[in-house]
Parts: sequence; C-alpha cells; structure tokens
Amino acid sequence: ERAYHQAYLIQVIETLETEELNSAERRLYRPMWNRLLPPLETTAGNSRRSITNRLDRYRLVLLPEPGTVVSTFNNACRNAESIQESLSPEAWATLSELRSRFERTKYRAEISDHECARVTRKLSDAATRLIPQFFAVATGSMLADDGWRFCAIGQMLERGIITANSVVSISKSIVNEESKPDPESSSEIELSAFLRLLGTRDAYRRVYQMRAEPIQVLEILWQNSQAPRSVLRCLQRCARLLHEASPSDTLGTARAITAIEKLVQKIKRINWSLYLRALEDDETPGGETADVAKGSRIGDLVPLLKELLDETMHVHHLVSDAFLSHQAQISQSIQPLLNI
Repeated sequence: ERAYHQAYLIQVIETLETEELNSAERRLYRPMWNRLLPPLETTAGNSRRSITNRLDRYRLVLLPEPGTVVSTFNNACRNAESIQESLSPEAWATLSELRSRFERTKYRAEISDHECARVTRKLSDAATRLIPQFFAVATGSMLADDGWRFCAIGQMLERGIITANSVVSISKSIVNEESKPDPESSSEIELSAFLRLLGTRDAYRRVYQMRAEPIQVLEILWQNSQAPRSVLRCLQRCARLLHEASPSDTLGTARAITAIEKLVQKIKRINWSLYLRALEDDETPGGETADVAKGSRIGDLVPLLKELLDETMHVHHLVSDAFLSHQAQISQSIQPLLNI
C-alpha cells in the first residue's frame, strides 16, 4: 500500500507535467507536492523534499535506498516470501511479475532527462496497476482467515495513516490562508492539486459538486464513510475485520477494537467550521461576524490534526498486539479446563 501510494503520486506529477498549465498554476502546484511527498533519503544526508524535476522522480522510484518505491516494495516481497505457503499461487504471481519488472530495470546514475521520464512512467504505471491487482486476486483466491485479515487491516491502516499524515503536511498552509482577511482563490488550486495527488478529487466533486474548500476537504478525507481514502472508512473497516478475528474476545483484540471505536466517534464529532470559515452566502446578514465566530479556534486546527494522526498511528501497535500476541492471552471461553 505504501509503495502504491508513492508510485501513484509520482504518476500524477508526471501527468501534470505534460499538461498545459500556465506559470501561475505551476507555481501553486509544485509547492503542494513538495510538501506532500516524502523526502528522498540519501547516504550523503542531503535529503530533499522536492521531486520537482525528472531526475528526482526517477531516483524516488528506482534508487536502491530506503524510502523509494522499489525498496519499499522489495521489503514487502521479503515479508511475503516468509509466508509464501499461505499465499495463493495467483496472488504470488502478481507480486513476482512486478518484482521482475523492477529487477530488469537497474538504477543508472548517468541518464538523460527523456530516459528518466520514460523509465519513471513505465515503473510507476506498473506499480499502480499490479499492486491493487495483488489485493484483488488475493481477496478472491485466498482463505479469509486471520492471516488475510491481518494483511487487509494493514492495508486499511496504512492508507488511513497516509491520508492523516498528508492532511497534517498541508495544515499550516490552510491555517495561514484562512487567517488572511480575504483568502486568495489560489488556495482552491492548491487544494484541488492536493485532492488529485491523493486520488480523491473525482470523489470530492461527486459528493460536493463545488470547488475545493478547506472544510469540505477535511470532511471527505476524515469523516466520509464512503470515500476510499477517508480515515473514518479505513478505521471502520479495521474494526469490522477485528470483530471477525479468531478469537475475537481476547484482551488484545478487545483493546484494539475499543481504541478504534473511540477514535471513530471522536472523528465523527468534529465540526470543522469551528476551526475554519465556512463558505458563506454573500447576502447572509452578519456574515462577517459569523466568519469570525466560525474561525475562532483556527489556532487549534494544526494541534488537533497532529493529535488525530498520532492516535491513528497508535492503532498500528494495538492491532499488532491483538494478532501477534493473542496466543499468550487465550480467552477463558476457549481455554481447556485442567483437572488438578
């Protein structure tokens, strides 16, 4: 899931670079993806958070170092090899195909801009097609036991964390824009680019049928139970899978379910208009006063989003305990009685 997300971001940027954007739009798009994308780790320690040029994107896909698409995917493959007997042959074949594509294309330090773009697009396209194919094939061909539930929960949790972290990465920009007396229309372009990079722009347009606004963006990414990348949807899916786990009444599983359900309720109760100005009708009486009231807690938005991210990430440890430690916490209902 992590490799897929990174490959998808790169693929979107490659597409944006081929579109006929004017200079003003490019100035607004590029800072957005520079903040959103993870830094490219280098042994020299001069990591940059920019992948604006073709060489940076090529390195982020193929450089054999931590943090790139190929290294993240290879880590997943090594994990899969350790439990290969549990994977269906069809699911394993999908992983093998993508791994062979990466193995056939070696990283080259000296490469032309044109070749950079060609290789980057080819490999990012393969990753964004074959990784979802793996999950789909595995769902249709593997035993739906605790092993697969653990994998499915991992996918959903990783997706939720990516969304939460992405929102935090642009939260200061949202606050700074909203703090202005008259927020610039440029923020709409930035938010539209942000939604596109997360693969949520089309879903946003279907739900709201309006331009990208901060409150609605936060709603669809945090609170919409139907949006694929919504944190709420991901957490609810995790809770359902945990309820199906066997045994489902162990201490670790119960603790994980309780924490997830508590976080779900916390997310549902958030009223984003308390932190940001809502889109007001120009003819609404007292519109200016209403704006001030609705944005009165704008300084609390960034700490709130960071708190939600931390709580979402903490679910990872609880789920790991529920699955990996449950044998040491066999529930009393299934524990055999011993005659002493």
